[in-house]
Amino acid sequence: AGAFGGTPERPATSAQETVAGYASRIEQSLPTIERLTNDISKMNALNFERMRISPSYLQSSSFRQFDQAARNFINANLRRESGAVIADTEFDNAYKQYLPRPGDTEAVLKNKKANRDVVYGSFKKSAGSAYSSVDELLGNKAGNDPLGLGI
Repeated sequence: AGAFGGTPERPATSAQETVAGYASRIEQSLPTIERLTNDISKMNALNFERMRISPSYLQSSSFRQFDQAARNFINANLRRESGAVIADTEFDNAYKQYLPRPGDTEAVLKNKKANRDVVYGSFKKSAGSAYSSVDELLGNKAGNDPLGLGI
């Protein structure tokens, strides 16, 4: 029995450690995606697509932040599912499924957020005792701004 009479916690498995890494990457991406959702959904669709295919030095700072967070979320999610190279079609489909796009209505944005939240919750649960929050991983006790972005 554990210290409080319960079942002792089992050490994390290798699979849980892997999932925990993905969960942390997803957690890290979510605040940036949330912060920039309205900006992205209100963008002109042509400008959005132009930004997506442009070299980073031609992209706005906020778009680069959003795109990096989007890639972090998608790659963590799809890498767990496939374990291999992610096809462009899979990536594009996930981008449309989980992330804000120009013209998305409030209802669509709410559904996409719910999709992201389910993915994150699933990863945390699957990681079990191996999961540590981004704040814990970075040693940030305050927990307000783990990446030092001033948000």
